[in-house]
Amino acid sequence: MLALLPLLAIVAISLGLANLRETWGWDRVFLRSVILCGAIMVWGTELLSLVHGVTPVGLVGLWTLPIGTGAAIVVRRLGRGERARVPVLIPRGSWSHALLLTGIVLVAGITAVVAWFAPPNSWDALTYHMARVAHWAQDRSLAHYASGIPRQNVMAPGAEMAVLNLYVLAGGDRLANFVQWGAMVVSVITAARLAGQLGVGRTGQLFSGAFVAAMPVGIAQASSAYTDYVVAAWMAVVASEVLELSRTDEAPSPLFVGLASGLAGLTKLTSAGYLMALAAYAAFRLVRRVGVGRTLRASAGVAALFVALNAGYYGRNLATYGNLLGSQRHVSAISVPFVDWSVVVSNVTRNLSLHAGTPWEQVNRLFLWAVVGVHVKMGLDVNDPRTSNEQDFRILIPRPDELRSGNLLQGGMSLVAVAVLAAMALRRDSQARTVLGYAAVVSLGFVIQSSLMKFTVFGARYHLIVFVLLAPVVAWLVRKLPDGGVAALGAGLVLYAWPWLVRLEPRPLLADRERRSVLTTAREDLYLPASLGGAYREITDLIQGDGCRSVGVMLGGDAPEYPLWIYLGAPRRDLTIEWIVSGTPSERYRRPDFEPCAVVCDFSCPAEWTMVRELPLRLEESGYRLYQRR
Repeated sequence: MLALLPLLAIVAISLGLANLRETWGWDRVFLRSVILCGAIMVWGTELLSLVHGVTPVGLVGLWTLPIGTGAAIVVRRLGRGERARVPVLIPRGSWSHALLLTGIVLVAGITAVVAWFAPPNSWDALTYHMARVAHWAQDRSLAHYASGIPRQNVMAPGAEMAVLNLYVLAGGDRLANFVQWGAMVVSVITAARLAGQLGVGRTGQLFSGAFVAAMPVGIAQASSAYTDYVVAAWMAVVASEVLELSRTDEAPSPLFVGLASGLAGLTKLTSAGYLMALAAYAAFRLVRRVGVGRTLRASAGVAALFVALNAGYYGRNLATYGNLLGSQRHVSAISVPFVDWSVVVSNVTRNLSLHAGTPWEQVNRLFLWAVVGVHVKMGLDVNDPRTSNEQDFRILIPRPDELRSGNLLQGGMSLVAVAVLAAMALRRDSQARTVLGYAAVVSLGFVIQSSLMKFTVFGARYHLIVFVLLAPVVAWLVRKLPDGGVAALGAGLVLYAWPWLVRLEPRPLLADRERRSVLTTAREDLYLPASLGGAYREITDLIQGDGCRSVGVMLGGDAPEYPLWIYLGAPRRDLTIEWIVSGTPSERYRRPDFEPCAVVCDFSCPAEWTMVRELPLRLEESGYRLYQRR
């Protein structure tokens, strides 16, 4: 029950804001409450970390503050004899509205079921997302620690900080996937609000939400412990606040734009390009509305809030690696070393192609030839290692795979919407020009981000941001259809996404070819494929059988560490798992008094090793070794 405290905090702050600002709509109240609670989570967790206070007691104290504040505002209003403002939860509208809302609820409901029954079993979650959460919970701090997987330290920690709060309060990872699921809900609500801000009516707003909810790559993310939906949600909130800031008659305040931007930056580097584009748009609008001086003051406030939220993360990386974003090797592995027009065209076309896969191989081959042809014309290799992390560029048939899912229908609709808007704007349609300006800013963010990062075949999930932000643009266009047509279009998107809802790899709701389903398979059996799960179980059974409570880890840079924690029963107060590393920047954080009674190693350890830390080799299975006295 303690894990419900963050949700109660959002509810309490929402009620408090609603009764302080009666002119705000409920969507605005909710999103700003989410922003405030996100900032409270970051700053509170950082402060608790300084005293190793990330414990159930510490976090209960943290979340009691916003709950008490929101409740006090409502009680004070009631004490003055005034009626408290509460939301009306009964939706009103036509059958078409009901159909669109049903589609959204259906997606949210099914993904929630999967998120509840399935463990956080995405590969990156096992290697570093959840592994870092387990280490933080053990250390009761966000401080860097010795690790052979540098990503556990260097990657932006915003989403995992939220997971950490739920992990500690719940005493395990049962709610870990719900951070991404909650981000999907926030994205749906924000997409609908953005549509309203662009002048779209109720039907179009619901379609905008359905457009987001039914994205295959979004559905794949919503039940996982990845971070891409979280950063997409924060970027959508930033866009909404920028539109509010640049259009309202109120004096420009940096508070909510700065906090939302800082939270986006703290979550993932894929927000950078979009933040740049939206910052330029906001500055342009504000200069025209309030002048250069007030715009500069507002910009300074936004920058200060951004830095304040990211200070702990930047400081830890700077102290360990001498770089705000981590080791130079890490930065070089993901960033493009040079940018010119050909690199921009190359990365944009390849990123667009991630959403071009169709069920027909012949069509895919035509798209492939088109992309390769563009590169041949420019004299570039489509697999140039300077701009790509891939060596075999292909366009794949869509399948419910969480890493290679694209957004075929949403991608096509977005391109058509932008093209039609451009044609309308040429005919001097003032409203179309306004919406096209917004679409141009979003597209510019996509181009900048594509130009900054190397192409990867797994990058479709990075584009959740652009699809969430373009949803209201598509909604603006389809609003001219009859309500029934809009509803049918939304329902069609949900039906197309059905395979991702029920047969997602590796979290199928319905039994897959291996007869696994999250509903019928033991949770512990879903963390790893059977080929690896057996080895991990055998190793951890031997460790537990001997009563060993101090376990050393020596794994490769992409090995799944987190299952060791699960199979050893973490979180446990009497269990300590520490990395044994040397020659890395994080080596300085090794605990000199740590004496393991067992060491788990993989192929990264030399094959001739028969002894580690005076512990003999006891078991070798599927490439993994256990060093432990019998």
